[in-house]
Amino acid sequence: METQELLNQVRKIEIKTKGLSHHLFSGAYHSVFKGRGMSFSEVREYSIGDDIRHIDWNVTARAGQTYMKVFEEERELTLMLLIDISPSTYFGSTSQSKAEWIAEMAAVLAFSATQNQDKVGLLLFSDKIHLFIPPKKGKQHILRIIREILVSRSDAKGTNLDIPLKYLNSVLNKKSICFLCSDFLCPIPETTVRIVAKKHDLIGLQILDPLEQEIPNVGLIALTDSETGHEMIIDSSDPNMNQIISQHPEGNMRLLILFILISFFDTQVFAQSHFSQSVDSTHMWIGDQQYLHQRSASNQIADDPINVLDTLSWMEILDRGSWTKQEDGSFIRDIKFTVFDSGYFEIPIFQISLNQDTFKTNPIGITVNYLPDDSQQLLPIKDIQETKGPSPILMYAIIIFCFIIFMLIILYYFFKADKLKPGKIIYQEVMSPYEKALSELNKLEQKKYWQQDQLKIYYDKLNEILRSYLAEGFKINALELTSKEIIQNIEEKNIQFKQLDLLKQNIKISDLVKFANLTPDIHTHSDLMKQAHEFVASNKSLSEELMAINTVHWNQLLGTELAKQFENPNEIPPDILLQLKRNDTLETLSLISSMVVKNQFQLPATWVALHQSKLGQLSRWHYNLIMQNNQQWVNVLLMIVLIPLLTLFLPFLMIIALLKKEAIFSRGIFVLSKHNKLMVNQNKLS
Repeated sequence: METQELLNQVRKIEIKTKGLSHHLFSGAYHSVFKGRGMSFSEVREYSIGDDIRHIDWNVTARAGQTYMKVFEEERELTLMLLIDISPSTYFGSTSQSKAEWIAEMAAVLAFSATQNQDKVGLLLFSDKIHLFIPPKKGKQHILRIIREILVSRSDAKGTNLDIPLKYLNSVLNKKSICFLCSDFLCPIPETTVRIVAKKHDLIGLQILDPLEQEIPNVGLIALTDSETGHEMIIDSSDPNMNQIISQHPEGNMRLLILFILISFFDTQVFAQSHFSQSVDSTHMWIGDQQYLHQRSASNQIADDPINVLDTLSWMEILDRGSWTKQEDGSFIRDIKFTVFDSGYFEIPIFQISLNQDTFKTNPIGITVNYLPDDSQQLLPIKDIQETKGPSPILMYAIIIFCFIIFMLIILYYFFKADKLKPGKIIYQEVMSPYEKALSELNKLEQKKYWQQDQLKIYYDKLNEILRSYLAEGFKINALELTSKEIIQNIEEKNIQFKQLDLLKQNIKISDLVKFANLTPDIHTHSDLMKQAHEFVASNKSLSEELMAINTVHWNQLLGTELAKQFENPNEIPPDILLQLKRNDTLETLSLISSMVVKNQFQLPATWVALHQSKLGQLSRWHYNLIMQNNQQWVNVLLMIVLIPLLTLFLPFLMIIALLKKEAIFSRGIFVLSKHNKLMVNQNKLS
């Protein structure tokens, strides 16, 4: 079946069946499960072992025997559709096949269930299980079920009802309503049916084609069994033939479906045509009197409904009334009652037996309110006396004080500008690679990894320390090379290491421990640590020589004249600035001190761009304002005028900065020393 054709068919079934389900099953329906709930169902005689709390004392007093209240519980139902998709269902002598009738019937059931917020599941079977869809809610779920029923096909050689019933009993733990839809042209497993029926409400729906019920008299007919392929010829003119066929259930299929659905869901449409009740008004005052009108098709009711009304503690019956026959043959009774409590009350659903049929009445809700007290009159109000509240002066003083504090903070920030506070940056001596390696080896030795049987961690750390020593002290990219590549790199660079064999042995054993799970003897652990110490110590002077050659200072990087701009021309530049240094043009970097004083320096353009990218919103605004004017007194006046306004809008600026994920109080990577020389703020580079 093409996709568009399938969608059209699903849509057609949805439109056709949704209206039918809405018309037939509008309103809530009640479960057949009995339990203690909010809705009263009926009374029955007391049995030994019953809970005495449920005794209906009013009925017991009138009847002279003990009666118990039975409640009916409304709950969420689970509807399960068991659909036969064996080849025998593909037959159809009318405009639709039996399979299409099954799809429509399943849609009616599914849509009526989903109107009441119930779950619907699907089980497709023939001589095996083809598909199981767990029960769920929702329109899309229902449409999927219809689609699966339409497209699913089977080439089975028969139908086995025992398999789906046993499968259903094993997968559904909760009691459910199960519709078994089939033509039942197969043996029926009575034992399995009884077992399933004890756990679930099992309802069988037989779908037959008119030709399966009565064959027209057209003489000899060749028939083929769609499941087994067996062929036979019958004489349709034989009067015994239709007598055999008539043994199957008869009747129009649509009427059969509607009868089963109506009897299952116990709709009130049919019941109310035989018995109904209503009140004058669903709202009343306490103590008011009104009538409950009951209409019945007959006055021969097995159990008078007024007995149920007697059990309602909130209702006081004043006149029980009597049945009066009307012109149309129906009977009407008016029961006069009153209520002496306030709140919402309900005349519950209860069963009545009429002409050997059982029906359920419609519930009626009544809201009872207190009478309005007309005797109470509003008394004159005393003269209003104004009380003194807290003085607003204090509040204004706090606001002004906070405003001044914020303004002073901004003023200090602008006055300090790019000037670094003395002692903010402290030059620390950088450990040499030799010192760093010895320190790390001593720390590793103190942790005693190999004594704790953590050999892999021990040799990993030892290998990492030696690789870092080679990388920092000899500029060999040892942290990213394999052991073999490290040795090749040393030989290519022709570095004259002392005791190189100790390094090779150390790397080799570390790799074997890490990758080959080698377990060296206990003496090897301490021996390799000693060898690592010897290798690092013996190559100390060689490392210092290479570091002296490779170390770059401001003087070497920028030249003597540009290096004089820095507080310490012999300082080693940060690695990030070394990486950004290109043969590009110089650009002017302006730093501000004392709020309006400009200090200008010549630096590579990439450094200036990096510095400006680190500026916060206030610093950028301050910088642009000062750069536009060369006269300091103009800048001072502008700052005096703008700082109060800036303080006023500071909260909004902070919100904008937060949304943009930008800093508001932030300076660049270059700052001014106390001598107005350049310094690098390492914190901005991290």
